[in-house]
Amino acid sequence: MPGGEGSFNHRQLIGRANYMDWKFAMKMHFIKKDLWYYVAGVKEDTAKDIKALSYIVEGVSEAIFNDLRELSSGKLAWQVLAETYEDKDITRKISIMKELVNTRYTDCKDMSDYLHRAISAYQQLISTGIKPDVELIAGIILANLPDRFEPLTFEKICT
Repeated sequence: MPGGEGSFNHRQLIGRANYMDWKFAMKMHFIKKDLWYYVAGVKEDTAKDIKALSYIVEGVSEAIFNDLRELSSGKLAWQVLAETYEDKDITRKISIMKELVNTRYTDCKDMSDYLHRAISAYQQLISTGIKPDVELIAGIILANLPDRFEPLTFEKICT
């Protein structure tokens, strides 16, 4: 059903490495298809829950099929994937913090890529339960810019 009506045309879940982005994209897909409340367990409708399960299976790599093979609902599949791939332990939190602090503009292809990486790390921190100070994050992002951006950095600090 790739590309067909209702199919999930986003990157597939391959594991912990892309779980957070996959989870967000899949949730938006469920919202678009009016299935989110069934996956979240707010509403009950067996047919819609099974339809959600089919979208989840379409959205994962074959290596993950065994995690889902015996499940009978989208809600349960969503929970199993969260328990398996959502990484909230201290090691993951430290890894994300290091990624944010060590992301340098000079290592990125352009400003858009740099900001995408930094903001993605920030959002991943939030998803682990950490509530970082926005000014601190902005300071880290600005501090990791090359010297030629110093006027921008100074302007942001003064406003």
